[in-house]
Amino acid sequence: MTRDAGKTWTEVPIKEPPLSVFFLNESSGWIVTPNGLWRTDESGLSWRKVKALKGVERVHFVTEDHGFAVGSPKLMMETKDGGKTWTDIAAAKAVKSNPDYTAYHWIEFQTPTRAIASGTVVPPRPFDSGEPAWIDPEHAAQRRQWPTLMITLESRDGGTTWTSDTAPTFGYPRRFRFGPAGRALAVLQFENAFEYPSEVYVVEKGKSRRVLRQKQLLVSDVGWLGPERAIAVAVQTPSMHQIPVPGKLKVLTTDNLDDWSEMDVDWKAYARQAVVATVGGRAWIGTDTGLLLELVTE
Repeated sequence: MTRDAGKTWTEVPIKEPPLSVFFLNESSGWIVTPNGLWRTDESGLSWRKVKALKGVERVHFVTEDHGFAVGSPKLMMETKDGGKTWTDIAAAKAVKSNPDYTAYHWIEFQTPTRAIASGTVVPPRPFDSGEPAWIDPEHAAQRRQWPTLMITLESRDGGTTWTSDTAPTFGYPRRFRFGPAGRALAVLQFENAFEYPSEVYVVEKGKSRRVLRQKQLLVSDVGWLGPERAIAVAVQTPSMHQIPVPGKLKVLTTDNLDDWSEMDVDWKAYARQAVVATVGGRAWIGTDTGLLLELVTE
């Protein structure tokens, strides 16, 4: 944890490896682990386990007590007591899909009343060995992208009711970041023989359009720096982007959501995946190789 905007850091031990973190305010936060949910009321100084849970990937709280969790298989739940007890959300279960192949990966609230959750249905390939692509990258590079089903759940009453929508697509939705004026940025990632590792879309008034994609550039996260200004963090990938080796970290910004320019980044910055956190026009980037970067503003 840091108390000086990232200049110095103090390690806080946690008994289970964290998967994701969510803070409601400066003091109250939750960490998801493979085995449960942990909470702090001291800005991260100490953590206590609230509930043993399996399959949860991410949580989002709208108050100290009211929150939501997403994960697999076909997991979307609600709590009204700070995470001590959870109930399934019927609209998420009602989506017509095989639970074994269905996962909800992301949930985000734009306002206390409007929320979006997203997930995917990824059926297995016929005659697929199930081995990861990096075991035999040359063979994986010859496989065409397998179609998936994208699930979107939307609430406009603070999570009381949800409406679902499904659409066949290629790729996997990884991020959905609400921004000013109801806009949002969404990141899709691809694999196998797909020409582009990822694409970024802007979503506004129920419509979406692609605003960023580059060959050998795997975008893993996006964020907002202002009403029109956005940031994208990516990794430069080899031609066979299934190989799980770190690549050069790339950071791109835009002032109009159409024209993106690359920023100077520390030459030592390599990663497989990276995340970005933004607030008040500032940004911090964390990588899965243990590097933390801060956006330098003139």
